[in-house]
Amino acid sequence: MKKRIVKLLIAAICFTLCACNGGVDNSGTKDVQQGNTSANRALEVGDTIKNDMWEVTLSRADISYGTLQLSSDSEKVTNIQCSLEFEVKNRHNESQSLRDAVNDVVVKFGDNSYGECSYFYGVGETESSQSSVTDTAQIEPSDTQHMYAQISISEKNITGKGVVELTVAGQRCEIAIES
Repeated sequence: MKKRIVKLLIAAICFTLCACNGGVDNSGTKDVQQGNTSANRALEVGDTIKNDMWEVTLSRADISYGTLQLSSDSEKVTNIQCSLEFEVKNRHNESQSLRDAVNDVVVKFGDNSYGECSYFYGVGETESSQSSVTDTAQIEPSDTQHMYAQISISEKNITGKGVVELTVAGQRCEIAIES
């Protein structure tokens, strides 16, 4: 009788472990559809992140250089921008804030981080056809918007390869960039 009880207990424990994945921790695995992961997902131009709320495609990621001269007698200053472009579709059945689709953008080169990001949306390539994204800028259900994120970078600190860390459709992502 005691042997039967022991065998039943062992069988019950085995079934319990099987039902709980054998006690294996799967918390580091990615669930792209829901956007849950413990590590940042690598994102490249052309990649799309989807969940129940958003469909976001990275359409451009680059570093651009320009010069600014504030007045005729002032020194020219090199202006370096990290520019990101996205196609953002609202998959939810209610309007949503565009700032919820792409946010928390930080550019890193070595030990230097840049997190002051300006967000724009619109259909054109010029600033006059773009609008600033505020916390109240809404996108209607099933609509798609072109969204831009721009981060200014200090010239003296940009060398080699960098990384952009950001949240896209609720998922932490990384974009590799090169100066």
